[in-house]
Amino acid sequence: MLPVAVPLAADRALDELLAAIELVARGVASRVHVTGLAGLDEIAAVALVRAQQAGVRFTLARDQPDTVTAVVGPREE
Repeated sequence: MLPVAVPLAADRALDELLAAIELVARGVASRVHVTGLAGLDEIAAVALVRAQQAGVRFTLARDQPDTVTAVVGPREE
């Protein structure tokens, strides 16, 4: 059997956040909430930089001690 690459939780979280940033940057969505991603704390800085480059707001909210929600959007004017 060939080795199969299994994406790390942080890689999956970054992919989800980059997709959310694209949705807001292109005007498809005004704001996207992403909750329950494992590895979110590890990639938050990268997602913040990408959001800033796209002119989109990016914040993290901690509603419960073990739950982090990334809020992507709205676009910055």
